[in-house]
Amino acid sequence: MTTEEELIQRYFDAFNRHDIEGIMACFHGSPAMVGTDGQRHEGRDEVRKRYESEFALMPDCRCDLRLFTGNSGRAVAESLFHGTRPLSGRVTSGRLSASRGGGTGAPE
Repeated sequence: MTTEEELIQRYFDAFNRHDIEGIMACFHGSPAMVGTDGQRHEGRDEVRKRYESEFALMPDCRCDLRLFTGNSGRAVAESLFHGTRPLSGRVTSGRLSASRGGGTGAPE
């Protein structure tokens, strides 16, 4: 497994444990993400808060890693997201794809 693939595996393992510290350890110094609401969140504090918020909203959420590959500082992953919003009882499910170019994404 390449360094990039190991990083992807560590991220999804941490995500499925709802391990915020483990997730954040997979990001570089200035992360950005798009939340389930479609809003962009930038910086370590914002990204951390967003994960905390989304895990609180869907305590059973998880991602099944479907495929991933990476090499030479680039990687791509596809996963299937599952979760239930307890207040509405709405089951959320969908395919997620992510890619990252340049660098491994590991902390600086």
